[in-house]
Amino acid sequence: MNPEQLEKNLRFWNRLMYMVIGSSITLLLISFGNLVIYRNTWPGFDNYTSGVWTGIQFLAVLPGLYLLWNKPWKTLPLTTRLNTAFGYFIAGWFCLLALAFIIDPRNAPDELNFIILGSAILIPLWYIWLLKRMPNSRDEMFP
Repeated sequence: MNPEQLEKNLRFWNRLMYMVIGSSITLLLISFGNLVIYRNTWPGFDNYTSGVWTGIQFLAVLPGLYLLWNKPWKTLPLTTRLNTAFGYFIAGWFCLLALAFIIDPRNAPDELNFIILGSAILIPLWYIWLLKRMPNSRDEMFP
């Protein structure tokens, strides 16, 4: 694929990222509201939301990995696709946080809390590491 077509496709992925972030934040607010405001009065809330959570989680993480590591996307510079890819990872983190509220936090396994905290630390560190790894444009001899 040529770079112009990839940049056009990246705009589509960027718009989709905003929709996925919005849906993951909405799921987070709904699950938080069910836990705090309604005090788990909706029976079977976790059964109804588990399929939605799974779908949003796949829509959040898989495109981020696709944009970072797929071979055709590597023809574009990392600077153009990095923010979009990490936007998907942040949406995936919101989904993990929503899962902690879908499952009652008092009964949630400790591994889930470890995964949420670990990903909250690793996602920014990975982003910073990739930013530092990118070549500096000022180092070029002929711009």
